[in-house]
Amino acid sequence: MKTGDAGAYAGLSDRESEELKRRKEVFTEYLLKKRRPEELIHQAGELMQCPVMLTTNAYRVLVMDDMGFEVDDPIWQAAKKKGYCDADSVARFETEGVTRKVLEQDRAFVLDSGLAESIPRILRKIDVFGKTGAYIGLFQMGRAFTAADLTTADLLCQVLSVMLEREPKTIDSREEIRQGILYDLIEGRVTDTSVLSDRIRWASWELKPLLRCVLIISADRNSDIDNKEYISYLMTSRISGSKVLSVPEGLLMVINYGKAGLFSALGGFLRETAEKYGLLMYASGEFSELSLVREHYDICQLMGKMVSAGGPADRLCCFDGMALEVLAQSLDARRRRIFAQPMYLSLSQYDKRHSTEYCRTVCAFIESGCSVTAAAAKLYIHRNTMNKRLNRISEICGLDLSNGKELIHFYLTDKLTGGRGG
Repeated sequence: MKTGDAGAYAGLSDRESEELKRRKEVFTEYLLKKRRPEELIHQAGELMQCPVMLTTNAYRVLVMDDMGFEVDDPIWQAAKKKGYCDADSVARFETEGVTRKVLEQDRAFVLDSGLAESIPRILRKIDVFGKTGAYIGLFQMGRAFTAADLTTADLLCQVLSVMLEREPKTIDSREEIRQGILYDLIEGRVTDTSVLSDRIRWASWELKPLLRCVLIISADRNSDIDNKEYISYLMTSRISGSKVLSVPEGLLMVINYGKAGLFSALGGFLRETAEKYGLLMYASGEFSELSLVREHYDICQLMGKMVSAGGPADRLCCFDGMALEVLAQSLDARRRRIFAQPMYLSLSQYDKRHSTEYCRTVCAFIESGCSVTAAAAKLYIHRNTMNKRLNRISEICGLDLSNGKELIHFYLTDKLTGGRGG
């Protein structure tokens, strides 16, 4: 620990120099007696007569001590309420260049413009194991800061650096920082892409190209997952690049991987885990921007509601196979009717009147790549029977089975109406 800069007392009056020496002795004593950062922060607040805030490099609050002052400052109030500097605060740090200035300077400085115009503050970074591990802010209340206060802040940060290195768990691990980013995304607290990019960089998070969300809930919808911590451990240890968050429904796993198709290889493990521990899993589609985590979490929630209302009951339900059904849920019945293909509606009405399954036959034909043989096998009928059905379908509703656009519209209508037609 460096405690004696040659110019530390330059330009100070004798009284200020003596006061600074006293503060240095007090801080050193706290360090030697292995006192906690909270105690040192309180002592610094008393000596400097000001509120003090200490956060991690991910802006999670470690210590806040208002020293009895009413700190009418939005940054302070947000941190006091939420336990961290929120996205709006971080965005202001970025747009006003505060973050860059703190990171570039090795000494404490007074910020008295922009967000600090009404309440000036001393700011400084704190190095932990050679990297920026924390930030400190001392808020001016009642009296103006002096040169001695700036030097005091430097001494305080030197002592805090050693204290925090003694307690490395105090500082966020990279995994905790990354989880914090995900929580802020799904709760809508990060809306600025530049802020998100900076936080990803601070977390040393090298994201792979593709992501997918998996919502994990108890198969007994009236209870929570009994063994959340173990399930979280199981998932993260088995699936490389996964992060697991606790959410109101149960758990949300965010998987990050490098190649399309890799997720399908996990299907067996996920289904086996779901069966073994009494779980249901809903997987979103693939996406490539972390900022879309919240939207894909919403999709997983919607899939869960659909299944509980009588949809597919597979232990693992994937958006890839339910995309059109999920789209249908976003439209009311009137709008679904507007999108419906008249030929489909005509054939659906015929099925209802004559107890036939012609709509199902066309869908099987489409899902089988328009192969008569494959569709016949899918429906457990003879190939000739399949051909006769298709010819009859064209006679009834006029559907051109060689027209790709008509087939797409037919299939979309079936999914939008849930196979109920008109």
